Amino acid sequence: MYNKIDAIGLELVDKLAREANTCVISCQLDLNIKGPGGLLERIWEELGMMRIYTKKRGFKPDFTDPLVVRRGSTIEDVAMQVHRSLVSNFNYALVWGKSSKFNPQPMKVSLNHKVADMDVISITTK
Repeated sequence: MYNKIDAIGLELVDKLAREANTCVISCQLDLNIKGPGGLLERIWEELGMMRIYTKKRGFKPDFTDPLVVRRGSTIEDVAMQVHRSLVSNFNYALVWGKSSKFNPQPMKVSLNHKVADMDVISITTK
């Protein structure tokens, strides 16, 4: 990560930005920190982490406190993170988001369904 890009020339910024595994930012001007391709997004990507949101039946999704899981996680991994009894009493889960075939319509899935970043999940038990 290169900071203080506001203090150097545009040619040098362009050269640094094109190098492999680099990110150019300016903390003072708040440049390239948030947003697509920014530092925060790159950190999530490089660490292989995803945010999964939960939804209780009859309520709106809780976008304030995501569950953090590794890339390639399944519904079972998410359920285990919430509470172990969810897996043994699992009936099905509804998923909204990138891993759903018919987004924004929810998709009914099983424990082995792989989740995607920013998915919303509602787990139903027996």
